[in-house]
Amino acid sequence: MNVLKAIAKALGKLLLWLSGVALGVAVFFGGVLAVSYHFTTETKLPDAQVTLAGAQLNANGYRWHVPLLAAMLDKVFEQSPNLTVQKLGEVNESHPTLAVPDWVNYGELEIENEAGQTVFAGTLEEYNTAFAFAANGEYKASIRLWHLPQGMSAAQFDDTAGRVAKNPRLESPARPSGWYSYTVRFSLQATPTVILSAAETVQGSVVGVLLTGVIGTEAPVASCDLGPVVFEKTAMGWRGYLPVAYNAWAGEHTLTVTSGTQTAEAVIKVSGKDYGTAKLAADPGAESGSGGQQFRDKIWALYTAPSGGKAWMGRWVCPVERYELLISYGQQKEIAGEKQGQSNSSLLSTRAGDIVRAPASGKVAFAGFLQLTGNTVVIDHGCGVRTYLYGLQSLYVKQGMDVVRNGEMGEAGTLLTMDVKIGNKSVDPWTLFRGAGGLFWNE
Repeated sequence: MNVLKAIAKALGKLLLWLSGVALGVAVFFGGVLAVSYHFTTETKLPDAQVTLAGAQLNANGYRWHVPLLAAMLDKVFEQSPNLTVQKLGEVNESHPTLAVPDWVNYGELEIENEAGQTVFAGTLEEYNTAFAFAANGEYKASIRLWHLPQGMSAAQFDDTAGRVAKNPRLESPARPSGWYSYTVRFSLQATPTVILSAAETVQGSVVGVLLTGVIGTEAPVASCDLGPVVFEKTAMGWRGYLPVAYNAWAGEHTLTVTSGTQTAEAVIKVSGKDYGTAKLAADPGAESGSGGQQFRDKIWALYTAPSGGKAWMGRWVCPVERYELLISYGQQKEIAGEKQGQSNSSLLSTRAGDIVRAPASGKVAFAGFLQLTGNTVVIDHGCGVRTYLYGLQSLYVKQGMDVVRNGEMGEAGTLLTMDVKIGNKSVDPWTLFRGAGGLFWNE
């Protein structure tokens, strides 16, 4: 009995000691938490530096949960959005750029016109990728930019009142989560502007064209005696490529671009280029028989056919590795001592059975046998740029197939004709194989 009493007494003392220790630990951590709470101030909030069309925006409200010690709790900083509307004045960008800090991983925008009608309501990503203003005018934008822990949506964020909140423990290390809000007014007055990869160039080249300041989603239309431009929409504006053929007139050419009721112009100065002469005893590319009408029906129709978006990236590759260049692009042909016209294509002597490869990514626009050119492959690389390959021994591809750079098109015969065109104008492929020129501008 005495032993049991002694054990009970010892256990009581142990429990009392443990309670004291637990209380001490609780007091200690409570104190540390209180100190952490005290020294966690608004200086811990994320940077609010946000610009719209280059103008600094001022936040008119926020709510942030800032982790305390060990992220057990968050201290809440809050300022309810006020009615302040920041006036930015005139904005000349057709799609005002909203530049945000790295911590932003979600955003919401609502844009109204001067009549109070909502012209856009969506996410920051949708604004950057899918929205275009339909007209110049007065606009009001309400913006809320968030940092949310991974796996949490804006609707799940604890936006209730209170100075302390439970940390969701979704980020390690824990970071402030919450939002800033902004409200701005601006007058959109965008004007189309043509920017060129080069204002001066030589025959056989390609000039990159960028059109900024375009209102609406309708593709602009270009007019120039050098050739066609097929535009595609990008984050920077409308992008296209202007061919400068081997026989383009040396001098100044005016490119006129029309977007709706507005026009913009740019001048390109072209210099002549001597491509030399190809002297041959006989014409190795001479064709016999008919097939001219078939060629016109199948190939010429592609010059003005719809084209996809830009599919290539970086320099192109020659379709064959082993070849002898018989006639190069732009060369004056002299056959059996008789001068003929300049060549708009390149004629290669190839080894039968060697693989013919795609010079760049794209989609097969035609693959088949033509009486005039034998087995023929046409690849649409986008923006009106196409490669025409004639004289293959066999074909591996079919019309409609997607191909990548170096992808196998078929087998070579003894001669391969190679022509790169933008619309109906041929350009120098050997420049493309070096990755030089306007075709690779602003990639």
